[in-house]
Amino acid sequence: MDQSKTLEKARSYALRLLKVRLRSEKELAQRMKIKNYSSENIEKVISELKGYGMLNDLRFAIFFTFDEVKLKFKGPRYIRYKLKMFGVNDDDVSKALEDVMKEMDLKEVFSHFIRSHRSKTQREIKEMLIKRGFDSQTVHETLLAIYEDWRCDDESRTNARVDIRPDSHSGCDNGLPYGKNESVKRAEKGERKCK
Repeated sequence: MDQSKTLEKARSYALRLLKVRLRSEKELAQRMKIKNYSSENIEKVISELKGYGMLNDLRFAIFFTFDEVKLKFKGPRYIRYKLKMFGVNDDDVSKALEDVMKEMDLKEVFSHFIRSHRSKTQREIKEMLIKRGFDSQTVHETLLAIYEDWRCDDESRTNARVDIRPDSHSGCDNGLPYGKNESVKRAEKGERKCK
């Protein structure tokens, strides 16, 4: 097969992959290599796609991060690891995480996670979120804020079967070092400050 036909087949294959979902440069190159396209053709196709704006590691990282947090309840540590596996550079990984986490409402994400795991205890919920890549302080503070909101809303309190106060289970360390915000302090004291 001549060079131009091989290049066209490589281009078509890459476009089919991108039609399914965004991909990183490294992932696309690896998939093309598995199909035995030459390194020269892979480089040409990747260069073309980057030139057309169809292949962009930062955009891939942002979309990937958003989906992982919102749909799969994954945290920054897990996402950073996965993006590195996809070959995304440190600057793009950091920028994607910063942009998405700044815009993400973790109370909403964690509330959805709690509701989908109603049979779990507070401690289990907390451990699951930490294992998914969220840092323990963020998990703890966000869970306490959710609990306070639920306490203030009779309907939500009825539906929420998980008590996430730090002293609700024996041996549960609240994990907050310093600088607790007011809602966390109120929730720990059991005070009610509803709007």
